[in-house]
Amino acid sequence: MPPRAGRVDGRGRTGYGDGGYPVWIGRTASGDVGCFMVDMAMLAEPEPGSS
Repeated sequence: MPPRAGRVDGRGRTGYGDGGYPVWIGRTASGDVGCFMVDMAMLAEPEPGSS
């Protein structure tokens, strides 16, 4: 996608899993995005055959 004013894109690969990861967006009191977190599930070793 081409860049647009006011938008930030982030992309990456973990190398594991199906690419579906939980996302949490924290908002400030005024409703602006204050935090964006993606759980890449990287703390545990992958199970054999999962990659």
